[in-house]
Amino acid sequence: MMYEVKELTLPSGQKVTITGKELFGKDLIAAQRFAKQDGDTAAGFALMAALLERDGKPLIYPDILEMSVADITALSQALKDDPRFPAPPADGATPAAR
Repeated sequence: MMYEVKELTLPSGQKVTITGKELFGKDLIAAQRFAKQDGDTAAGFALMAALLERDGKPLIYPDILEMSVADITALSQALKDDPRFPAPPADGATPAAR
């Protein structure tokens, strides 16, 4: 399944693309690996990176870590209603922590 592709200009002026790619189990497992070493927020960043491109190249988790908080917030807002991006559980625990 393909999803809507969105072009965004972040507060820093960087242009990124939210791709039409579908996330798979392997993306979730990779995100959970980051969560085990860097905490739950890292899993969200890793999933976010899996959906993004900059200059036609995929972003990776360390790219997100180098972004400003303003850029990360803008990306989070753009992805908040995206059906591929899981909403956090009401109790705040990640699936890996359950």
